[in-house]
Amino acid sequence: NIKNITINGFSDWYIPSQDELAFYFNNIPSSFALNGYTNFKSEYYLTSTHYSVDSIGSLQQIGNKYFSYVQSAKDYEYGKTILMPQDNLVCNVRLFRRIYLGA
Repeated sequence: NIKNITINGFSDWYIPSQDELAFYFNNIPSSFALNGYTNFKSEYYLTSTHYSVDSIGSLQQIGNKYFSYVQSAKDYEYGKTILMPQDNLVCNVRLFRRIYLGA
């Protein structure tokens, strides 16, 4: 459970949405490293964005199958969004934190 995770004294981590992770991929190069920590591994990363195919109209015959959006950190498709069935979902998770700036 993410709510029970504390990293470097912070416990307000969350799984980013498809848009938040896409923003990251669009603005941070794959070679980025900070304090010895490298950027994403060359794998797929889970987002918190998902939907049911029941709501897609033409795909209703599939039944009650759920999908999640994942994004690729692989060199040949860096930042590409992929729709992956949750029953076959094997990917990494990159946790984010929100930092609020005072007005």
